[in-house]
Amino acid sequence: MNSPPYALIASFLAFTEAQNMQRASALLKISQPALTSHLKSFEQYFPQAIFVFEGRRKVLTPFGEKVRQLFKNRFDYLADDLNLLNEQEQDAKNIWYKIAGRGEILNLLVPAVNCPGTVEFIPVNTENVPQGLRERKFDIGISFDLSQVGDLHAKKFFIYDYSIVIPGRWKIKANKLSQDVIEKLVELPYVSHRPQSENYKALLDKYQIKKKPYYKKVFPEWNMLSQLANAGEGWSIVPSYYTRELKNADVIQIPTSLIPEVQFYMLYRKESLTRPGFKTILEQMRKAAEI
Repeated sequence: MNSPPYALIASFLAFTEAQNMQRASALLKISQPALTSHLKSFEQYFPQAIFVFEGRRKVLTPFGEKVRQLFKNRFDYLADDLNLLNEQEQDAKNIWYKIAGRGEILNLLVPAVNCPGTVEFIPVNTENVPQGLRERKFDIGISFDLSQVGDLHAKKFFIYDYSIVIPGRWKIKANKLSQDVIEKLVELPYVSHRPQSENYKALLDKYQIKKKPYYKKVFPEWNMLSQLANAGEGWSIVPSYYTRELKNADVIQIPTSLIPEVQFYMLYRKESLTRPGFKTILEQMRKAAEI
């Protein structure tokens, strides 16, 4: 036997509790004819009659009373569980927040984001962020792509612009772009974010340089690339964000007319704003981006 839908169970329990069609339909915010239809449909799920009429009153049969008690007990337990869940959710120590985005961005957030509960950082590709939020795999996603945002909320996070990082021991001592600097760099080792990265192409085109850089190392995290350049492994092009603490490298900011800046966003579901501490985490993330 199939179980009745929850809407029919709710109508049955409301009617047996109120013992009056008018009060029950008002409680459920449906019409009396709709309630009558629900009760008739509910009864069809059982092999015996649920109701009989005593005069004009619709009352439960002995079997109907057993059905009422069964569902009432089950729903009472459910109500207790929901109350317990609500109490736990309001206790900040029980909150578990999941933040997803590129690994190198999460690395910047780990020391800056804290709450009384737990914060889990989940490395994911940018294109997987919107779907992961809708599937509730995480609570906050970091992305620059708004094409799939839909009903998600998007709040500006930070902007990537790009800089050239040159090992200080090479003694090129440049602080701005020039033909001479780029001609020297293409002869020297290059550490790249991707095997086929073309960030450098705009620089070569600007100065009409045909030769391509010599790739020495390829690593997918921006922070590691800036550290490799800082250690003298090779020059690189990285988001300016990762150049702030370099002590053994020269940094040349690249104009956005050559390599456009990239705006990143914090994405989240609207209802998350009601969770304890959620707005605080968003603010901590925003401040981390300003450092």
